[in-house]
Amino acid sequence: MDAGEDPLVALQRECLEETGLAVKVTRLVDVIPGRAHPHGADLLLVYQAEVIAGELRPGDDAGQAAFFQLNLLPSLAFESTASVLARLTEK
Repeated sequence: MDAGEDPLVALQRECLEETGLAVKVTRLVDVIPGRAHPHGADLLLVYQAEVIAGELRPGDDAGQAAFFQLNLLPSLAFESTASVLARLTEK
């Protein structure tokens, strides 16, 4: 998120840049304080969204992009991601 940028606008921009998908936010899932790595953010905003347009493709910093079933996810880079997904699958 850029300085002064609305978080929802940042989410939509980042999704489009990183995945080729345009999304519509459906709800705020969680706000997690803390930093997962030295260059990370101090606050993680977790939103749920639905795809409204586009075709899945990797951004310029990734080799590939794919959808996964929640019970068949690859290894996750951050504990905060695993924590949020665990709570979402409990419901």
